[in-house]
Amino acid sequence: MHIHNDYIYDPTRLIFYRSTLSQHEIDTIISTIPSNDNYTELKLKLDSYNAVNATYGLNALNEGGICITYNCNLRCNYCSESSIDGSQDTLETKDIIAFVIEIIRQRAIGKLVNKNSDPLRIFFSGGGEPTYSWKLLTDAIFAIKEVCLRNNVPLELGMATNGMLSKSQRSFIMEHFNVVMVSYDGMPMLQNKNRKTASSESSNEIVEETIRVLLNSKITLTVRTTIWHDDFSYLQSAAEYIFNKLGCIDEWSIRPIIPKGRSLERVAHEHKNLNMFDFVKYYIDLLEYADKNCPGLKITNPFLPNSLNTYSCRAISPTLSIPWLLANGDIVTCVESITHTAIIGCVKNGILKYHDTFSDPLLSMCQKMFVICKNCIAFRFCKGGCPLRHKEEEGHPTGMGDWECKMIINYWQYVFTKVLNGETCFGWSARPIHTDIAKKYDVLELIKDDKWEE
Repeated sequence: MHIHNDYIYDPTRLIFYRSTLSQHEIDTIISTIPSNDNYTELKLKLDSYNAVNATYGLNALNEGGICITYNCNLRCNYCSESSIDGSQDTLETKDIIAFVIEIIRQRAIGKLVNKNSDPLRIFFSGGGEPTYSWKLLTDAIFAIKEVCLRNNVPLELGMATNGMLSKSQRSFIMEHFNVVMVSYDGMPMLQNKNRKTASSESSNEIVEETIRVLLNSKITLTVRTTIWHDDFSYLQSAAEYIFNKLGCIDEWSIRPIIPKGRSLERVAHEHKNLNMFDFVKYYIDLLEYADKNCPGLKITNPFLPNSLNTYSCRAISPTLSIPWLLANGDIVTCVESITHTAIIGCVKNGILKYHDTFSDPLLSMCQKMFVICKNCIAFRFCKGGCPLRHKEEEGHPTGMGDWECKMIINYWQYVFTKVLNGETCFGWSARPIHTDIAKKYDVLELIKDDKWEE
């Protein structure tokens, strides 16, 4: 239970009631308003999975991710993979097709069981830059399209790219891809500071041209900005620049740096002075600023969950929805980490094999945090937070796990304060419950506008 603006929040019921009520009155409310939290049931199910000797059964998949290379032509100063040139790990087209055919087989299960006829979605990302191995990428696209056509499977292709593309590459992407995320740091000053080429040249001009060209196509375009803690104050200027200079992108996704790879040394050096906790404040200020000055600019953040969740992570093996094929042939559950992920299988020489059992460290962490975080005000939304972040903290403490938790809590404290003042905040509001007991004790329920459902 937590108090906000003279109200107590009951996360098991998503309700608010006055802090001045007696214990008898609170007990009356609790006894008459049933809990909408199935924590015990969810915990029993989560605990029933063996994280040490995990198994992977057939899921009704509809998506797959492919990391075709660890090489990259940029040297971003916060790259979580420290990507450079020279990695010998590379896939072959036959390996990619074996992976896609298996997803098509599992998609057929979903089509039968769930009556799901959505297109198969294949996304290229992770590790290095997908367009670095251009011939492999184009060969893979043609092969994937051919196998989907042969099996009468509708297909959507997506990719994350650094945007350092030639004219012919842009044309190919516009012809074959449906969804593209371009990494761009919001404005020239930040882009050229953080995202230099291997020869230390600026990247802004080429990447901006890529964004403008892709905007004039059928592609759904997201611009992803990664921002250092000491650049938070530039967010509003970046919003203005994107809105006025680059055009009407479909989404601007903003994420603070994660202390991994190249950023880890700087974070470790400056840890005592890191002002990461201000990100929510700057982000909320940005949303309010953009609403007035950049109408139509959709701004998102992958760190701040804005919906109720069953489990914190869809990359744990029992609920896996997007398996990833890595450049070394491993099939994993989470592309964000090679060290702390479940390796559920592999592809070699065009032959795919799932492992009989494997270790799933993310599942183990989910089971742990499901208990530790139960009484947190944000639990119903984050369900313990990103298990990878918590796992990484065990080996290289940076304060990131603590920061992410506090960031999410601060976000929800802001939402609760707004809704208790009678406002709508990010789709959430609080309304009176129309029962005799609830009316008597001024009980409010937390609700979300369907239009905001993710």
